[in-house]
Amino acid sequence: MSSFLDKIQDDFTPTHNGRAGDIITMGGKDYKLCHAGKPDPLYPVRNYQPLDGKKLTLENYYAEQIALIESFQRRLMKYAEGNINSNARYVDENRQRFEASQHRLEEVKGGKKRVTPDTIFQTEVTRTHGAQYAVSLFNRMCDSCIKAIKKERKLIHPEDANRIFDSLEALEEERATRFAAKQQSPTVRKISKDLMALSSVQDNVHHYHQRPQVEEVKLGEFFGEPAKIVTNGLSAFYGSRFTKIAVAMKSIDELKDGLCDLAASTLGDSAREFVTNMHHLAAYAKKLTQIKKNECGFNDDIAYYNALEKSVTNAFDEMAEKKSIDLGAQGFAARISVNEDIRSLATIKTILGDVLSYFKIASEARVSFAPEKERIDRNIAEAITHLFEQDRGRG
Repeated sequence: MSSFLDKIQDDFTPTHNGRAGDIITMGGKDYKLCHAGKPDPLYPVRNYQPLDGKKLTLENYYAEQIALIESFQRRLMKYAEGNINSNARYVDENRQRFEASQHRLEEVKGGKKRVTPDTIFQTEVTRTHGAQYAVSLFNRMCDSCIKAIKKERKLIHPEDANRIFDSLEALEEERATRFAAKQQSPTVRKISKDLMALSSVQDNVHHYHQRPQVEEVKLGEFFGEPAKIVTNGLSAFYGSRFTKIAVAMKSIDELKDGLCDLAASTLGDSAREFVTNMHHLAAYAKKLTQIKKNECGFNDDIAYYNALEKSVTNAFDEMAEKKSIDLGAQGFAARISVNEDIRSLATIKTILGDVLSYFKIASEARVSFAPEKERIDRNIAEAITHLFEQDRGRG
């Protein structure tokens, strides 16, 4: 297959050349090579920098911290399931509702292991109340983070706040010194307390794009980010995001390769168009992880990605329809074999839906949802194993 896949442009292929942290230039833009786990391929990640194009002043630094925290509040609500947004002032009310739901769930279970419709319903009610509690905690923590930054800013003389530093490192060293003096303030302690409370309930918040049977796609990845912006500073925050983006791109590549191998093993040369379109889609999904949402042309990029996704599903449907017609022509004597092949097509169709969903959430959120990826990996491995056993039985 490599002969036709070589023609597909993918600027974000992993490399073992160079070292982590090296800067390369592609299309006039700087990219940093970042590790994506073991084994250690290096992925190029767009090298966005704090205060890019702005004066290196504390005033601008604090403004960017606040803007990033507010963007995380918006992003959580964009990616999360509906009807769970809750204001910070309802934390206590949501906590009481969540605890009451937990108590009610224990009553419904009654110590029985058997799952009943009432148990399923009450479990979902409890999770929803837990999600509302988590979101209100998150909003209160974000408010506290912004409050801490504004308090820190108020203690600085205007001349010091607008003094231009020679380097970002010098600016962050000055800012770290000022933050250290306020690290034990009531506001900062409140951030830590809310963050600890969030750790026990954050997994109740699910991604809007997940399928009902998938419980692993959670948004806990987002909840600690605002606190990191305040405590660690912008450079450390950006660095951690680079690593997460690299891991997301690696996950996209691995799922693409696994699905294409399964399709090629099942359908042979007839899978060529589908495999080509999947490689195009994965390449563009990786590109989307690199682009800030407010950049010019982002909406056009999303529209093009959606068109590529449609071409993938169309290619699969055409391929499956042709395969089904060919199988049907084999006659009654091959019915068992035909049924197995049709079941294989249905399995690939299900896995394709999971992979497309994963591409969407990974490219939008720019993080890798490891449990969900592992679930899809298992399904692909099981399908390939079943295929080989099926071929061996026919032989």
